[in-house]
Amino acid sequence: MNCANLGLLQAYLDDELTREEKKDVMQHLETCESCRSYVQELQELEVLGFEKLGESEVEVDLEAAWDRFEHQLMNKHEQPSKVLNSQEKENSLKPKRGWDQMKKATKRWIMTGAAAATILGSFAIPQVQVAADNFLSIFRVNQVEMVKMTENDLREVEHWVRRQEEGTMSLNGLGEIEVSNSNEHQSFDDENEAKQAGYNVPAISGYDIEHVSVEPTSKITFNLNVEKANALLTQIGAESTFDQNLDGKPFSVQVQDTINVHYESDGNSVSYTSIGKPEISVPKGASVDELRDTMLALPFIPENVKQQLESIDNLEHTLPIPYVQRNGSKSEEVSINGMKGYAVEAQGNTFLVWQSNEQIHMLESYAHDGENVTPKSQLVDMANQLIK
Repeated sequence: MNCANLGLLQAYLDDELTREEKKDVMQHLETCESCRSYVQELQELEVLGFEKLGESEVEVDLEAAWDRFEHQLMNKHEQPSKVLNSQEKENSLKPKRGWDQMKKATKRWIMTGAAAATILGSFAIPQVQVAADNFLSIFRVNQVEMVKMTENDLREVEHWVRRQEEGTMSLNGLGEIEVSNSNEHQSFDDENEAKQAGYNVPAISGYDIEHVSVEPTSKITFNLNVEKANALLTQIGAESTFDQNLDGKPFSVQVQDTINVHYESDGNSVSYTSIGKPEISVPKGASVDELRDTMLALPFIPENVKQQLESIDNLEHTLPIPYVQRNGSKSEEVSINGMKGYAVEAQGNTFLVWQSNEQIHMLESYAHDGENVTPKSQLVDMANQLIK
């Protein structure tokens, strides 16, 4: 794609694009330093804007907000999404609280009071997107007032961790977060460049490798005030809370290298991602399983980190994949070189996910025109070529 206009980049940051459009923008950003600079400026302007606006003093009716949210959710499930033409899409690109949007949730989970960890832990699976920004923005205003932490504080932390900048950030009384990276993001134009840098890039018969990118191993270390952090979790309705043994003691999550390979063939695009097994380190006497569930409930943990934390539970035995059937999409178990995995087919998109050799693997096919998507059986054959 050519360089995007600022409206499209803002829509990308606000999570307002389709999955295919996001893919195009992400691939472009990996190779375009100018657009990456624009994205960083937009993020900084957003943070600055919230600093100037300050905390909201508006009283809100939470019960009315819940009614609006439930109505939105029901309509989202019952009505097909409207496909916008280019003019309609440009007109609709208004700033929204994209990072506040709740994704991959169902009415049943919410209405039965499911734990926040369960809801947040399922956000990474891309079958259903629920537009619930009204509910969450109101809900979060109420929650942050109780723990004396502004929405801007949360937003700054989220942007900071997502960019994986090194250093330490204070959480205004809740504690501190430190991010350290083993290396810088790397981008390669072909498999030879990637192999020369020490990365194995598997081939898929009939497909050309268009691009390879590597997100380096990173470590996020938390040092929390447990009493205040638990007050935050209680306010958002989480059933999990931090063990008192963690008070004032650092614990960390290390995410291994993430390698993404983009393949093309006759207008079809295939993306393969492998993620090294994440590791959690905790002080003596603390439970790793309880900590994992609690961390999934934290509002300032980026979605990509939640996705990887979710995979830790019983990783050697199974890979739990939340799935919501909607608009003809379907999911079923598949075998990838004898390993259990899952395939999800939907209009314009098919993907596989499985675990093998201490890594999480994802293979996705999508078409820019929404048609001619690689069928599941062919995608499974490709996956068998990747893992030998």
